[in-house]
Amino acid sequence: MWGWGESSPDYLALNSMITSRLNRIALVLISLAWACNGYAQLPPDGLYKIPAFAVDSNWTEAAPEGTMAVPFHSLFLEANEREFRVLVDTSAFVPLELELPPRSEQQSEDKQRLLLSLTPEASELLKDFTAERVGESVAIVVDGKVVTRHRVRTVLTSGQLQISWCGPDACEQLRSKLVGNVR
Repeated sequence: MWGWGESSPDYLALNSMITSRLNRIALVLISLAWACNGYAQLPPDGLYKIPAFAVDSNWTEAAPEGTMAVPFHSLFLEANEREFRVLVDTSAFVPLELELPPRSEQQSEDKQRLLLSLTPEASELLKDFTAERVGESVAIVVDGKVVTRHRVRTVLTSGQLQISWCGPDACEQLRSKLVGNVR
């Protein structure tokens, strides 16, 4: 009679079964982590520099160190544009920390703009960020997607940003997401 010692057949069978099930659980957890990896690595809402070499391209290659290929939000594409990715530099950014809820304003018959007022801390970061990037391209990222791209023409000192020329549905969806950024 073997009993339940470490070399007994019953012990070995049970140990093998437990090990096999734990391995399966580990594989499932690893698979889930890989499947969710894109969501775990979403860039925070903010203003990011677009590296000069990637300004007018649909980024399809592996993103270089310190950058991320972020999809352009489909609600903000022009009628003739296909979905594409924008490479953003994640080493420095201005978080979209809002002092007031965003508000929309009519821009034309069928377009609106969304006005954003940053907190004093984020406003200071915006001033420094734009001072170092005059003439360069930047992107505003919200909820892991680029919603607009612009060239920095001057240092922004007011702490005010706008997302312009969006349709009413797009502006409303964006406004409702950004309400959560009010500090």
